[in-house]
Amino acid sequence: MTYQFTAGKMTGFKARENEKCLQDFFAAYSGSKDVVASVQIGLNPALKTQSKIAPPNTAGMFWVSLGRDDRFGVTGTTMNWSIPVSNATVTVDGKNIVENGRLVQ
Repeated sequence: MTYQFTAGKMTGFKARENEKCLQDFFAAYSGSKDVVASVQIGLNPALKTQSKIAPPNTAGMFWVSLGRDDRFGVTGTTMNWSIPVSNATVTVDGKNIVENGRLVQ
């Protein structure tokens, strides 16, 4: 999967297979379903995993939640979806802070 985010919203995604399934999932909801509700970047280098869905606090693991999140006042939809992204590259203000699932030192 490849996700694109701009200005706090998911602006696109591509999948090698089953992309229609995700399109149908989003089509079932209205409102702020594409708004980033929260992000998590794992910082704990002691955690190791064999899974692509690592605990959120595993160093370099990236999670992004879309849609409703009452903790942060993101409302306007009933959808909430958390996406675990292993091997992510995360760029903030033009600088990579995570590259291929590893924290940049």
